[in-house]
Amino acid sequence: PSNVAFDFDRNSVGDLAIQDHDSFNGKLELDWKPNDDVLVYGSYSRGTKSAGFNVGFLDETLLFASNTVATIPFGEETLTSYELGIKSTVMGGRTRFNASAFYYDYEDFQTFRFELLNQIIFNTVAEVSGLELELLSSPADGWDIALGLILLDAEAKDIPSPAGELRNRDMVASPDMAANALVRYEWPALNGRFAVQASANYQDELFFDIQNSPVSLEDGYTIGNLRVSYASADDRWELAAFVDNITDEEYLSYTFEFTGIFG
Repeated sequence: PSNVAFDFDRNSVGDLAIQDHDSFNGKLELDWKPNDDVLVYGSYSRGTKSAGFNVGFLDETLLFASNTVATIPFGEETLTSYELGIKSTVMGGRTRFNASAFYYDYEDFQTFRFELLNQIIFNTVAEVSGLELELLSSPADGWDIALGLILLDAEAKDIPSPAGELRNRDMVASPDMAANALVRYEWPALNGRFAVQASANYQDELFFDIQNSPVSLEDGYTIGNLRVSYASADDRWELAAFVDNITDEEYLSYTFEFTGIFG
């Protein structure tokens, strides 16, 4: 191929133009209730993501793209998931506590890298393990409290560097820890209900690039929110005022790394 268009089909590239896969998806879960307030469970799941073809352009001059015809197709992704957990109700039904530990085993994990200006999806191996905790409580009339914590270890393996070296890297947008908290108080007044609510979300540092380049690193940050509301007794209308990101925290929602191309 050159920097002019060509037909990507069996006549030009042979079997590279064919994707033919058989797969199965499913879930098996076993539940055990030692009493009415506790559920213990274990599950096994298998899922797949379809194979496909990269859409872009090829350029033998290497000015805009450096990938070859062989990089156009990418394979099917298979995820095998194992999870153990508990769901419980305590304090006379006023509080729920849930916890789960999980392990994800990816085969032919689909991620992407840049070949100059081309985004190329490719397959590799990845593993994810984690722990999730959740507490929901109404300790007294009018009070609601929610707390959540996630611990994560997500690693993609054999990621080629721009120089071709294979390395293990953190998966994209996978912080080691994330947490959230919410406190809400509601009370009757003026033939309706007033409520005040404060919430916060914390996210540990993460990468937006599978290469884990420094310019794609987002440091950990916390977002705080406040809300005040009044609702009619019949819930037909509500008036609310709120402030999101009350400390005016600045953070990246996403970024692409092109420093290797443009400096």
